[in-house]
Amino acid sequence: MIRKILPVFVVALVIAGSTTQAGTIKSITATTVGTAFSIDTGLLTMNGHTGIDVQDTSDIITTETGGYFSLSTHLESHASLPGGIASGNFIGGTFEYLDFSNNPMLTGTIVSFNLVEVFDGFGIFAGKGSFNVNPGGMLNASFGATTGSMVDISFSVSPNTISDFDTGFTASSTMTILPIPEPTTIGLLSLGALSLLRRKSVNK
Repeated sequence: MIRKILPVFVVALVIAGSTTQAGTIKSITATTVGTAFSIDTGLLTMNGHTGIDVQDTSDIITTETGGYFSLSTHLESHASLPGGIASGNFIGGTFEYLDFSNNPMLTGTIVSFNLVEVFDGFGIFAGKGSFNVNPGGMLNASFGATTGSMVDISFSVSPNTISDFDTGFTASSTMTILPIPEPTTIGLLSLGALSLLRRKSVNK
């Protein structure tokens, strides 16, 4: 019975830990980024020369002082929630993390992004999205994935009362991106673990 359960247990561990094995970067964060939404163009933009924090899978953070972050994406549809909570769905556009010499650290093409009020009238928004990684960034290899997720917190939003993105606003934001492990990588790691178990079993 123990031999039958063990391979399944090891595969589960490999899948759970595949994010750290796919690359050495756990997250990349830009803080205090100037943010603006234009009602005329429907564009959401983020720009800022601030420190960029790169956290590895051992939770060690390296700061790129003077790094630059920018993002641009377009409002596709309104999705207001009951109670006056503003929510908007954005698609397309790009983002980039650059070092202090304007060399690309990591850049991407935005697939989708949703921005929603945390509480009505409090001037705080939370965003979540997905993106594809562009080639050529100095952190591409250590990012370890061709797709990723993005998490944003925008605060000090002015004006702080917005209903369904029917007005422009400005804010300060923190943007973090996370790698999404490749399904093929998970499969290969799982097969590798099973192969090792079979080899040990034969040698006994």
